[in-house]
Amino acid sequence: MRPRSYLYPQLAAILLFSVLCTEIGDTWVVIVCTSRYWFNYRHLANALAIYKEVRAQGISDERILLMSALEAAMDPRNPFPGEIYSTNSAKNMINARKIARNNANFQKNSSIIDGDVVNDLGLHSFHMPGDVIVDYSGNDCNVDAFLRLLTGRHPYGTALSQQLRSGPNSRVLLYMTGHGGNEFLKFHDKEEMSAADLAISLRQMWLQRRYKELLLIVDTCQASTLGAHLDSVPAITFISSSALGENSFAYDTNHELGLAVVDRFTYKLQNFMEKSRQSSVQRRGIRAAPVAASVHELVQFMRQPTQRAFLHSTVGVQQSTGARALTRMNLADFFGAAAADENVPPTPAYDGSECSLKEKTMSKQYCGSAECSHALPTNRFGEYSSSFDSYVSGNLLAL
Repeated sequence: MRPRSYLYPQLAAILLFSVLCTEIGDTWVVIVCTSRYWFNYRHLANALAIYKEVRAQGISDERILLMSALEAAMDPRNPFPGEIYSTNSAKNMINARKIARNNANFQKNSSIIDGDVVNDLGLHSFHMPGDVIVDYSGNDCNVDAFLRLLTGRHPYGTALSQQLRSGPNSRVLLYMTGHGGNEFLKFHDKEEMSAADLAISLRQMWLQRRYKELLLIVDTCQASTLGAHLDSVPAITFISSSALGENSFAYDTNHELGLAVVDRFTYKLQNFMEKSRQSSVQRRGIRAAPVAASVHELVQFMRQPTQRAFLHSTVGVQQSTGARALTRMNLADFFGAAAADENVPPTPAYDGSECSLKEKTMSKQYCGSAECSHALPTNRFGEYSSSFDSYVSGNLLAL
């Protein structure tokens, strides 16, 4: 018996969805600078250093979501309008300015992809706008926007370029920097995102099949406390710059700017990535080789006595159920573009409105019953969420 004609559109929609969610891997990056005000210049430089690293390894801007509450590039106190420097000394900055005046090709050579300025001057420069595309800036970078970005529940009319369109086979790198404390991270120095809010949002990402693996890196004071509730979130690897009661310290105070230009943890992370990539280039004999080091090697490097003395803090690592062993997890899996990235069709993000049945099926698959046994935490007020629209699908989230 032939199916009725009114079923054809539904069958076509199911077929299209299955094609879009084929087993193709891809990499997405979310970079967040939560601080504002000029004296937090280094936090924006931290974020741009990671941005430069992932761009250098082939990830396109279409797959990078950059959020920055700080707009230091155009601050009237910036002696280099439109530019951000993440290292080094005032002497290098002055040399760079002289080259800029005398060399017409300086703007081209200072591209974050080519990295010529980095090699010649030991200096990382970013021209804004131009080299960097910021998706959420100023007041648009807030707790609500960040949690909506993770969960895919954007206000109507949000541009696709401002959405994390990852899928069930995506590897996601989430880097965050700013001011924090015991189980919270500050946005704009006036609102906070709790560790429970972060865990709930990442848990929803997993249930909505928005990632396969997620690497979370946080550079802030008492950063490890943001992972207090991540045990309930599968396939998470969390690297923190400091432990409970420790601070994340600044580095390289610049007298030309009158403040520090980078944090110590991000500075060492950036150096490790660059040296690993250079050794890979020398070994393979090609110009643009990916980082060959594993996450395990990065953590071991950060925990060396000399590095710990430099950082003045303890680098932590935490993994949840389903995460790969650190020795088998290459940094290039998250900082570099997957081989099939250019051919990946756009993945439709779940809006949470019609996926109760799918999520219950996933809950049964990963938790062993139709009702999820992983009890999600509440925030410090005893509520499910204080920063975005609460979402509970049936008995899925056992609170």
